[in-house]
Amino acid sequence: MSTLRRIGLLLVIVFVSGCGGDVAKQPTVKVTGIVTYEGEPVEGATVVFGAAAGQERGASGITDATGRFNLTTYEKDDGAIVGPFTVAIFKTETTGGMSPDEEHKAIAAGQQVKAAETVDKLPAKYKDGPKSGLTADVAADRENHFEFKLAD
Repeated sequence: MSTLRRIGLLLVIVFVSGCGGDVAKQPTVKVTGIVTYEGEPVEGATVVFGAAAGQERGASGITDATGRFNLTTYEKDDGAIVGPFTVAIFKTETTGGMSPDEEHKAIAAGQQVKAAETVDKLPAKYKDGPKSGLTADVAADRENHFEFKLAD
């Protein structure tokens, strides 16, 4: 996993977990879904259900090769807290750049360090939950399976 991807995942975890100390966990329900882009399943996309008013925290998951995901709030695949969410979906790919060892050698040799390039693999509009146009309403009394069909 690239350094930028690790940083991005860490930011998602911080965003989803929110602030605060030992707060009682709110109940969760199983949430599954599928993400497609231009009709094709998206592998490796991060799906974030952003916490709304009255919710302790949001939930997130990563799509598999078939575009399917399970959400996690507190523990792997435990789902999400009941209520409305804005949804953000993003996938980035990092290309180029140098390994840390290569960077050190380039610096020692007085050469220029080649920067990595991060490219969005999905339209940028889906990265910001409140502006993405994507929402989900998680309920306690029904199956919570959401299909997100993304397009340009």
